[in-house]
Amino acid sequence: MRALPPAFASSRMAMHTLAEHVLCAVRYAAAGRVGLTPGGDGIATPEFDGRVVGLSGVELVDAVAGRERRAPVTTLRAAGEFFGVTPAAPPLWTPSTNRDLDALLDVDADSVAAITTWFSVVSAALATMHPAAPTLWPEHFDLAVTVAGATYGGSPGDVTHAMPYLYVTPPGDLDPDGDRRFWNEPFGASLSYDRVAGVADAVAFFAAAEAHLAPRPTEVGS
Repeated sequence: MRALPPAFASSRMAMHTLAEHVLCAVRYAAAGRVGLTPGGDGIATPEFDGRVVGLSGVELVDAVAGRERRAPVTTLRAAGEFFGVTPAAPPLWTPSTNRDLDALLDVDADSVAAITTWFSVVSAALATMHPAAPTLWPEHFDLAVTVAGATYGGSPGDVTHAMPYLYVTPPGDLDPDGDRRFWNEPFGASLSYDRVAGVADAVAFFAAAEAHLAPRPTEVGS
């Protein structure tokens, strides 16, 4: 994977803030759902009532019935006015980003491209685990799917991970087979961006997790 742009961290936070307080809020108000999806050049809602809202590069996009409006990203207040919604995370979780309506959202085109490229790698790898499309969850800003109670996903980074990473959270016991070299996180296992050259490495990590989670044969006494 390529080196991350200098403005990656601030752009990631701006995208997360938009996702949590605006994009999912538009969908939640109309359809009672919050999941988003990564696109070729940004993030967006799935279609609802013939409408898709999202971020494309450094622009907000509102597409309805084949017609499209665009506006630059500036603040949460401006984004809410553009989409016709009051910026606020749905009342389903405690927000993890700052709802400062007038703070400038620093979105850099190269960083948005790096994040969408990362999500495309994660999505391709997750397709090996489950046929259903993964969900981009706005509260954590991660792309994930749940298979047999375990969550497989990828994040562009967070307060404890400066770089993007893959992760697996097992059901129940967070150290299911006692291998602390693999289960290296409080939530399960992770693999950092600098160890993922492409889809094949991501698939290998998810497959290794699946093997670790497989039931161990029961020894039968003689």
